[in-house]
Parts: sequence; C-alpha cells; structure tokens
Amino acid sequence: MKNTIAAVIFIIMSLPVISYSQFLTGFGIKGGATLSEQKIYLADGSTFYDTKPILGYNASIYAEIINNKAFSLVIEPGYEQRGHSIEFIRTDEFGNELGIDDWFFRTYYITIGALAKIRYSAKSVSPYLIIGPRLDLYLGYNISASNEEFYPWINEMKSPVHEDTKKTNYSLNFGAGMQFEKLFPFITFLEFNYSPAINSSYNNSFIKVKDNYYNLKLGINFIKKKTKSKK
Repeated sequence: MKNTIAAVIFIIMSLPVISYSQFLTGFGIKGGATLSEQKIYLADGSTFYDTKPILGYNASIYAEIINNKAFSLVIEPGYEQRGHSIEFIRTDEFGNELGIDDWFFRTYYITIGALAKIRYSAKSVSPYLIIGPRLDLYLGYNISASNEEFYPWINEMKSPVHEDTKKTNYSLNFGAGMQFEKLFPFITFLEFNYSPAINSSYNNSFIKVKDNYYNLKLGINFIKKKTKSKK
C-alpha cells in the first residue's frame, strides 16, 4: 500500500510539470499488464537458480511533445510491478514429493522514460515505433506464495537480494503500437514494449541480478486533433 501511495503522489506531482509545455501535442494515461523476470547469475555467468516470469501491472501518464507528422518525443512517468517467481517442491520426511507451490518475489518501481516515437500517420490507424532510455527507481518488494497455508511465515521473510537492490537502475525501451484515430471520441492506442536492463540491479562478488520485462498497454490521448474549418 505504501508503494502505491508513493507512486500516486509522484504521478500527481508530475502533472503540472508536463501539462504546461508549449509544444504539447498529446497528454493522457496508459495502463496494462507487465510480464517480468529477474535472472540471477553466478560470477562465472551460469544461472544461480531457475527463476520464472511473474505477472504484474503498470500505470502511467505521458506527455507527447514536438509537433511533427512523423516524429515526437514522449515523456512518461509511471508505476510498475515486476519481480520473479520460483517453484518450491514440498516433500515429506522421506523425500517423497507432496506438491509444487509458487513463491512470488514482487518488486515495485517508479519509472521515467524519454522515448522517441516514429509513426506513419493515417486517417484511421497509425502504426508507430518507440525507443529510448528509462530510469527505474526502486521502491521495495514483498514475498508471497500460491498456497500460504503451508507457509504462514512467508510474508515475514527477508530476501538479501531485494533488501540491497540498487535504488536507481537503468533500462532501454523498444516497442511498437497501433494508434486508433477515429475509434472513439479521443485517440486511443495499443502498445507493446520490451525493456532489457542496462545495469545489474544487484551484484556482489558471487552473484548478479539482471531484470527484463514486457509491457502491454492500453492508452488514451485527451488532446483532440484540431480539425480544419470548412469555408
């Protein structure tokens, strides 16, 4: 809850900053699903243990500047859930398998992107590409399990990796989308992007952690296009 409140406050504080731009051609919100995974490697490059992807969500606001038919710059602050999961095999005292449970290590970030948007403008549907750097500010984490009946203590667990995750991280953003010009009164769009990490979010002399994530977003632009007046 504290992480969500911090993210909401940050986004609200960002509104006046980006809404007063003289070159504003787009302003709106985005939201959707985030599929992420943290890979944990040993110093020699081999995998420490087998991590699995985890599904979270993302929410952001954005401002689009530079009035050009084919190119614009998108400034996008937001909030994302990331992390990874692992499979934990339960056994009895004789080593017989009793079941498999999932443990979820969720991480929370405020993220700020500066993205170049290249589009092919059309009357109904305009495809586009996006690329640019992203700054990720780490807020914290929590641990849960798919069957907490067997792990009532799991919420109190501490993860050394996540306790000491770097507060500031960097990633790249590569994506594509479809902008629907006339489907609704406002411009809407569907966007997919992939963000590989630039730096390791945690490292010591034994292991390092690299984060990768995918976002699927729906968005709306609250600034309507100006229509030419008929003479």
